[in-house]
Amino acid sequence: MPNEKSSVLQDSGFDYSDITPIPLKTIDPNDLKTPALCDILYSDDYRELISLLRPLMKANEHSQRALYLTDMIIERIAGHYTVWSYRYNILETLSSKDKSNGSSELTNELAWCEEVALQNPKNYQIWHYRGLIIDLLLDRYPDQFDIEGEYKILKHMLNEDNKNYHVWSYRRLFVEKFDLFDKKEELQFVRDKINEDMRNNSAWNHLFFLKFGRYKLKLQKTVDDSVVSDEISFAKELISKAPTNPSSWNYLNGIYKILKKNIIELKSFVTQFTNLVYEDSVSVYAFELLAEIHVLEKDLEESKKVYELLAKTLDPVRVNYWEYKKAQLTVV
Repeated sequence: MPNEKSSVLQDSGFDYSDITPIPLKTIDPNDLKTPALCDILYSDDYRELISLLRPLMKANEHSQRALYLTDMIIERIAGHYTVWSYRYNILETLSSKDKSNGSSELTNELAWCEEVALQNPKNYQIWHYRGLIIDLLLDRYPDQFDIEGEYKILKHMLNEDNKNYHVWSYRRLFVEKFDLFDKKEELQFVRDKINEDMRNNSAWNHLFFLKFGRYKLKLQKTVDDSVVSDEISFAKELISKAPTNPSSWNYLNGIYKILKKNIIELKSFVTQFTNLVYEDSVSVYAFELLAEIHVLEKDLEESKKVYELLAKTLDPVRVNYWEYKKAQLTVV
C-alpha cells in the first residue's frame, strides 16, 4: 500500500490505503535475458500514480478517487490515451449514477478540459475526449450544453496558434455536429483568419468545408450559383495578391473539382501568372493548372512543354513528380 507521508496524493482527500500497487517494471540494463531498446525515465510521482491506477483499472473501478488519479496522471503525461479512455468511462458512470449532479459532472469536465487544452495546445486526445463528453451531455442533459461557450475556447486556442491542426479538426466536427455551415460568426471567423495570414491552409480548408461541406457530405444536392461565384472570385482575388500561395490555388482548383466544372474556363485567368517576363507574378501552381487545361484541350505537346519547364526550370526540386506527370499524359 502507498506510503501516505511521502505520497504525491497525501493532500488528495481520498483514501488509497486499500490498494495494492502494481508498479511499472524497471529494466535492469545488465539483464541480458530481457534486453530492451529503451527504458523510459518516468518521474517518481508518475510511477507512484500509475502504480495505483493500474489496479483500479484492472478492477474497473469508476469512482471519484479513480477520477482524481487520472487527473494527476494527465497533468504529467497528457498524451496517455489509455488514461483518457478510462477517465471517460468513469465520467460516463458517475454522471449516470447521480441524476441530480450528473449534468454538473459533465459541465465541470468541459471546464477542466479547457484548462488541460490551454496547458497542452498540441495535444490531440483532449479534443476527441471533449467531443465524447459533449455527446454524453447532449444525450443526457441536452439543455445544459452551452454551444456559444464552446466558441470561446476555440477562438482562444486559434488566436494563440492559428494553424493548430487538432483545434481546426475539432472545429470542423463541431460545425458538422451542430449544422453551423451557414453561421455568420463561423464564416466571419475563418475569413478573418485568412485575411490575417493568406497562407493559413487550415483556415482555407475550413472555409471550403463551410461552403461545400454539405454538398460533399450529400446533405444537399447542389450549391447555389451565387456561392460558387463568390468563392471563385474570392480565391482569384487572393491569388492575385499572392500568386505563389498554394492555399488559394488549391481552393480554386478544389471548387472546380468538387463541382466537376471545366477548368478550361480558367485559362485566361491562369495565364496571367505564366508570363516569365514578369518574375514576381509567375506561379508554379498556375503552370500546373495550365498543363491540365492543355490536356483537356487535347494539346498534349503544350502540356508536355509545361511539365518540362516545371521540371527543369521552375520547380526542379520536384523533377521526378513532373517527369511522372509528363509520362502519364494521355488525351482525356
